[in-house]
Amino acid sequence: MNILIDVVSKCYSKSEVIRQLGWKDNGASRRKLDGLIEILKLDITHFQLNAAKKKYQQITKVCPVCKTEFITRQHPKKEGTTCSKSCAATWFKTGDTNPNWKGKSYRKSAFKQYGHKCIVCDESKILDVHHLDGDHNNNSVDNIVPMCPTHHRYMHSKYRSEIQSKIQQVLGIMVIEA
Repeated sequence: MNILIDVVSKCYSKSEVIRQLGWKDNGASRRKLDGLIEILKLDITHFQLNAAKKKYQQITKVCPVCKTEFITRQHPKKEGTTCSKSCAATWFKTGDTNPNWKGKSYRKSAFKQYGHKCIVCDESKILDVHHLDGDHNNNSVDNIVPMCPTHHRYMHSKYRSEIQSKIQQVLGIMVIEA
């Protein structure tokens, strides 16, 4: 027991005590150590000083998605923005935080102008929005049309001529993109 008292007094964490004693660092060893610390009424307040020895301090932040508090490390690469993977998926992959985000309005504008369907085949389940002049920054209603993924791929391939006449018919214009 004297060995345990000496080891606990010299170490700064329960993990360090377990390693010094030559035990495996697992739940059983931790429960055993907790029991011995309680029975012997050992002072482990210095374990809290371990936080000062850590390379990166722990900080409390509020998740921007679910508004719950969470603890993360203060580090440029490891600091968390959200509390969980599901909140991260919501935060980083939707809306204006998504790298492909171009604003809400252009898709809605295309659907409002031509309906929620492909202008070639009337598919309404899965739709893309095609920029007629190829300029993805030009989101004017005259430049965007809703298309199913198949016909959208046609427009960006050597087979565009097979559907251009249908698009010209619907739009009443000359399709510019080469």
